[in-house]
Amino acid sequence: MKPKEHKLNEEFLCQFKSEQDISAYFGEMYKAVIEQMLEGEMEQHLGYAPYDRQGDEQDSYRNGKKAK
Repeated sequence: MKPKEHKLNEEFLCQFKSEQDISAYFGEMYKAVIEQMLEGEMEQHLGYAPYDRQGDEQDSYRNGKKAK
């Protein structure tokens, strides 16, 4: 079986000066992906998007605020 060929844009690779730069970049990318996945799961679970008025009739539109 032939190994998969990876082609990365040279301009993209030039932004990294060290192994720490690469690790930091992919760490931030990983964090952003996980946050988007969790937000999607929450929307699916609740059935509505953040600040969407159709989800709750009590004025707390997933923002943590409730009437006093």
